[in-house]
Amino acid sequence: MYEFEEKMQEALKELAEEELMFFYRKHGALDNFFKIQYMGHSNWFVIPQNVEGNYLTNEKGEYLFIDREEKNEYPVSALETSEIKNVLKKRVEKLKKARKIKQLFEEPSSFGFECFFKQIILSDLSSISEKTKEEIMQEVYEYLKKCYSPLQIEEESARYLKKKKEQKGALKTIAHKRKLYLFPCLDHYFYVNIQNDEIIEELKYFDTSKESAIQCFKKKSHEYYEQNIQKQIESWG
Repeated sequence: MYEFEEKMQEALKELAEEELMFFYRKHGALDNFFKIQYMGHSNWFVIPQNVEGNYLTNEKGEYLFIDREEKNEYPVSALETSEIKNVLKKRVEKLKKARKIKQLFEEPSSFGFECFFKQIILSDLSSISEKTKEEIMQEVYEYLKKCYSPLQIEEESARYLKKKKEQKGALKTIAHKRKLYLFPCLDHYFYVNIQNDEIIEELKYFDTSKESAIQCFKKKSHEYYEQNIQKQIESWG
């Protein structure tokens, strides 16, 4: 069983390296389920697992790798990494076709961008409410759509995630009850001023001018530091 899981992980890893827009993860609550994603379309598979002493088996007692959508069952002892990958590739091809049909009627998925933003960008924006993080992410996405197509945003986000493309960290200033951030996202720069960890007082965009963004951040940070110091002086009476 352990050998099969190793083969499964290797097959998933190889396919993710070959397909820029392909992602996968295990279900948070059910470790024997995993999800594959392609441009917002998803499917589930089942990994054999010991559940209260009983493995998922067929009438022959063979441990099974189950493709729930196709209702196919594969005895794991007979599968090699390449065969597991072929099963997954067939599903990805099906998802690709579904995406081509769906994009005729709907805007492309922002799944890849959301993964990138949450894993790379929001990891630098600490102690902010989840609602505020979502608002920032949506604001940034709407701005980027003025510069790129949704598909271009998805592709570039996937490159940052998968190719380990270097992403600069956020600058941060904490002044009284405010937190100021300057962070890059897909080579654009965004300044945000947050009060009490949940109120967005200002969100400013800078195309690709790092110098202008940094000067703005320094100026705003200095202003709030000065205000904070003045409030403390006034509290002395």
